[in-house]
Amino acid sequence: MRTLNIWLADLFRRHNRDAVRFAARLVGDRDSGEEVVQNAWLRISARDNAAPIEHPKTYLFAATRNAAIDFTLRRQREWSRRVDFDALTDADLADGTLAAYEHRHQLARLAVYLNGIVKLTELGA
Repeated sequence: MRTLNIWLADLFRRHNRDAVRFAARLVGDRDSGEEVVQNAWLRISARDNAAPIEHPKTYLFAATRNAAIDFTLRRQREWSRRVDFDALTDADLADGTLAAYEHRHQLARLAVYLNGIVKLTELGA
């Protein structure tokens, strides 16, 4: 495991800048590109296969490309579910859309609160 960590650190040191630049071109901005590369590093470090990687840079860029695809799909799903409240008209609000949103928001806050209570009880507090 230690040699894998050393290998990953060396790979990161040598190719991080190029991988971030590559990912930024794929997803559209540098901040998202950095997130994509971090996800790729996590996937590489969590890989189960102990077989050596013959072409580490190629493997890194393939993992980065796959992480960029996943990131783009996730971002598209999130954007497809967003509601622009400024663009809603009175007719849109008449069907209870806003009330349903507020109800879901209250449920989400309650879920976060309850999860906090469970964690405190698990810690013995």
